[in-house]
Amino acid sequence: MSILAKELKKEYELAQQYIEAGFQHAFLAGELLAEVEKLSGIEEVEEWLNENCSEIPFGEAEQFLRLFKGEPIKVSATRQPEEKEVQES
Repeated sequence: MSILAKELKKEYELAQQYIEAGFQHAFLAGELLAEVEKLSGIEEVEEWLNENCSEIPFGEAEQFLRLFKGEPIKVSATRQPEEKEVQES
């Protein structure tokens, strides 16, 4: 097997592992959000997030909650642009 093929297989396996781990974490986040929903009601989840976890966008939190509940979610991915180094003058 060529070095290129070995590297490709390795990266594929790692990608699969990280995707699976990411969904597991999203599911667990959804489980926690379901607890917030149970304690305060769905109408209050966004307000609770704003007060307690403002760095988590409500739209993403909704997706986590839907995943936990077994509802379909849409996932998309894009390549992030590389940051250019700023040189000091």
